[in-house]
Amino acid sequence: MPPSYPATSPPQLQLLSKYIGPYGVDSGLFGSILRTFLSVNGVEWNADTVCVFDGLQNVVELCVAWYEDRLSQEKVGGLIREDAKDRASTPANQRSSVEPMQNVLITEAPTDVFAVMPDDIQIVESEPITDRKSTFVGRACQISHPSQVYSKILASPGS
Repeated sequence: MPPSYPATSPPQLQLLSKYIGPYGVDSGLFGSILRTFLSVNGVEWNADTVCVFDGLQNVVELCVAWYEDRLSQEKVGGLIREDAKDRASTPANQRSSVEPMQNVLITEAPTDVFAVMPDDIQIVESEPITDRKSTFVGRACQISHPSQVYSKILASPGS
């Protein structure tokens, strides 16, 4: 803590560990923690107001989100490897073919983009929920195999 905290200076938090779980901490997380009281995305600091607890809570949330992101990336990589292994071990004449694709315009996108969707996928949409001037809509669909997940978005023709 600086000697002038909390009268005129905020505390400065720093992550001392090089690892969170099995993952090496990257500069993005390290920098986010350093900027806890210096960024609009961090914790507000006011002179003569104690804020260490709020800063530590923010750091915990940053670390948890970062760690969960790494776990998700690892899980996706495992599914991709498993799918590739299954495809390699299945003879070509026994592989199921993916249904023909069609272009579906995503009208909510800020620019004209097209997403590739199988014809037989039905998307179920929830009622809109409004919270603090933001509106959220949930969408879901049923799949039967990880290979049905498509993350490729193609730019519209002419852009």
